[in-house]
Amino acid sequence: MVKIDKTPLPSGMTIKQESDYRRGFVFNQNHQDCRGKCYICEDSHVTHWHTDHRIPKTVNPDLEFAWENLFLCCPHCNNVKLDDFAGTIDPSKVDPENCIILSLAINDLKEVVVVTKITGGVDVDETIALLNAVYSARMLPHRRVTDNQKLGCTELCNAIGKAMRDFHIKLYLYGREPASEGAEESLATELTRASAFAAFKRHIVRSNAKYARLQKYLEK
Repeated sequence: MVKIDKTPLPSGMTIKQESDYRRGFVFNQNHQDCRGKCYICEDSHVTHWHTDHRIPKTVNPDLEFAWENLFLCCPHCNNVKLDDFAGTIDPSKVDPENCIILSLAINDLKEVVVVTKITGGVDVDETIALLNAVYSARMLPHRRVTDNQKLGCTELCNAIGKAMRDFHIKLYLYGREPASEGAEESLATELTRASAFAAFKRHIVRSNAKYARLQKYLEK
């Protein structure tokens, strides 16, 4: 999860019904603002998108058509979140990277996501609970974890693992020949918030002094 800059809707445009945010200008603007990836898990290789209400409409019906409450979401995350997790941070107002660290570890020969709290209150705790549910099928409140959700978590972790292996190869090649043509430019693209699973990649560079030269790209 990374910071999202939501573009204000054009003056006079309102969202009045469900179809308004599921297609057309509002959906496309949401897709663009979320950089073509799920605002929760950051997966971009998705063939079917949902519009998620960060605060579920069952919790606050007044926010069903509120532009600031609508975010692009993949089917897996939408299926996990449903009407739970109503108090997560708003990534258009709070930078998740200031509150949460996302990293990849190996457990029983499997790649698992580790979610670590940096700082924050109950909203950060709720976000961590959501991320644990999305990445690891853990801590789903009042619900049994379905086989479909478990499979979704496994496939998501596999995708993150592949992305991170590719990223580490680029870091290795850059470390060997930092002046080689295109090496730094390629990493700069990987470190933008638009990159799939950017929070994982950005943490590696942010937390390692030997990549100090690359940290300027974390501002983007």
